[in-house]
Amino acid sequence: MRRRVLLAMFGGAAAPWLLRTAGALAQSPAKPFRVGVLLGAASPDAVPFADFRDELRRLGYEEGRTIEFEMAATAVDYAALPQAAATLVEKHVDVIVTFGLTAVRAAATTTRNVPIVALGSPDLIGAGFAQSYARPGGNVTGQLAFTAELTQKRIELLKELRPGLMRVGVLFNSDSAGEVAAVKRSHDWAQQLNMSVHETDIRRHGDLVPAFAAMANASVGALATMPSTFLLNFRQDIASLALARGLPSVFTSREYAVAGGLMSYGPNFPLLFRHAAQYVDLILRGTKPADLPIEEARDLSLVLNVRTAKALGLTIPQSILVRADEVIE
Repeated sequence: MRRRVLLAMFGGAAAPWLLRTAGALAQSPAKPFRVGVLLGAASPDAVPFADFRDELRRLGYEEGRTIEFEMAATAVDYAALPQAAATLVEKHVDVIVTFGLTAVRAAATTTRNVPIVALGSPDLIGAGFAQSYARPGGNVTGQLAFTAELTQKRIELLKELRPGLMRVGVLFNSDSAGEVAAVKRSHDWAQQLNMSVHETDIRRHGDLVPAFAAMANASVGALATMPSTFLLNFRQDIASLALARGLPSVFTSREYAVAGGLMSYGPNFPLLFRHAAQYVDLILRGTKPADLPIEEARDLSLVLNVRTAKALGLTIPQSILVRADEVIE
């Protein structure tokens, strides 16, 4: 079963290195493996880290005996990531798991020796951390998730929901280069749909209420967030403020829709973290990240919150309903 799961995940070409690493951990290590965790600007309770732990447990690791976790706290601050990454390297972790492009950049510029498993990044090749998807060639591998095409699709969903929509508000954090790039491209995508973008930089929690007031003054008709580990911390407040202002909203992951957002389109975070655990397992067994293929998240889902739709007085078009993977009643 283990081999079939990994073959499905990485493709048949992965079989040779899977066979080479089989049995490498037949005996418990003399000391526990140390896994460093760098969650971007997200707090641990904002992501399904429990799924990562559970998957490693399923793979045979026992926390405290064969594996330990070093959580790098960044106080919900992108600027703290380089020092947090340096701290993990100083603690001689065996592998670093990162969430988001800013986190992998901090880790990859800190060390070229410690293996890095990146998840939730838009483009590891474009960012210069990998040579190819099939053979990354360096110390970084992982799974892509927040690609540009997904941001474009979210804006298209808002236009499909409200054909007369003229201006969409987008929230982002300018400390993240990935978010800044996504915002710039969102202007082009909106223009293709005869819309304009009102962008708002959220640097701290206190910026949210003024941001929504400014969007109201700018006649914004709907809301989208850029892929952001920082904004994920405030998903409940963002969803509530959007509802209070009567704004249809589309977000990057199911967690927002569960918190009361109208729609989400993006990767399955729990599955993303479970896949990251499988990468970690292979690296701890001896596989080099340079030889571990980079995968693009395939388990994408459109989630609708019909309770929020009713509260907004919206009727979800049938064209969107039929494509929904999950409907929150």
